[in-house]
Amino acid sequence: MNAVVQTVKMSYIASTKIIRIQSPAGPRHPVVMWRMKAPAKKPLIKREKPEETSVRRGSAKKKIHPVQVMSEFRGRHVY
Repeated sequence: MNAVVQTVKMSYIASTKIIRIQSPAGPRHPVVMWRMKAPAKKPLIKREKPEETSVRRGSAKKKIHPVQVMSEFRGRHVY
């Protein structure tokens, strides 16, 4: 972030405070030319290595027969 602030400060100084060269044929040309390349792109999300990624499966659900479920159920006891 400091690099951005310093660049903005220097470009302001260069564009306003430094005397521009006046050519007789046309408009003024700046003494300082600023050329910057775009910063390298970085991914927003860190990708996992293929070795670390694995399919995670939940525990297998047991299929219980409905008759077995009903046999476990006990109704109200009538005394």
